[in-house]
Amino acid sequence: MAEDLIAAIEEEESEEQVRDYMMEAFDILGVDVEDHAEHSDILRPGEQYRAGHVAELPEDGMTVTWDRRNALEREDLAFMSWEHPMVTGVMDSVTSSGLGKAALASLSVKALPPGTLLMEALFTVHCPAPDALQLTRYLPVSPLRLLVDVNGKELSGALPHNRLNEMCSNIRRRTAQAIVPQIRPQVETMVDHVERLSEPHLEPLKARALEQLAASFEPEIRRLEALQKVNPAIREEEIDFFRNQFEAARDAIGHASLALEGIRVIVTS
Repeated sequence: MAEDLIAAIEEEESEEQVRDYMMEAFDILGVDVEDHAEHSDILRPGEQYRAGHVAELPEDGMTVTWDRRNALEREDLAFMSWEHPMVTGVMDSVTSSGLGKAALASLSVKALPPGTLLMEALFTVHCPAPDALQLTRYLPVSPLRLLVDVNGKELSGALPHNRLNEMCSNIRRRTAQAIVPQIRPQVETMVDHVERLSEPHLEPLKARALEQLAASFEPEIRRLEALQKVNPAIREEEIDFFRNQFEAARDAIGHASLALEGIRVIVTS
């Protein structure tokens, strides 16, 4: 078991994953990357730099390393890991801003006539609550995916996400800018469709979260109540803490909603 945990930690902290993610982010956010040495790079704001999306990057740049051993040997290098403020800041920016939440792609399928529009939509469970409640343990992390046409027909089963990725092609920016005004009414209609289709999925998600919450808290509360009867050292305040946490978490989950996090509009060719 220990070996499995160590292997999982090493895979999670592999420099390739962090570097690949951040290199793609730097390309989008206008950060210039210059090779410095093995496992290290120099980061500088570029001409298209988006300052509000990259934290911890000085105007004169900084030198970073992606290797933990290198970071331990060189204190002058910033170690880029999933916990570094720059990395977490980029991820927070992607999830909290409108950056990257809409895309346009083309698709060539014989079964669909040219000019057919599809929309792939991703919903996440939105549940405002204090971090201390740790509601992510009970609410699903994976997004809800829906794929619809202009008539509101749900097609996500026929075209899974990975399969759709393989079949889709990018559309050049200038072409996309010319297409978007023409298809705006249909896109707005499809947004209405996906929001309507997402509604029935919310209650089952909340019900499962409440079941998991009860399975976590109720046995502990009963254990403390039983223990208190034979052990006066168990204070009522300890039991009240778990009761209050349980009630607060249950109330927060009850007010959870589905939030539309991103859309991809697909035009068949």
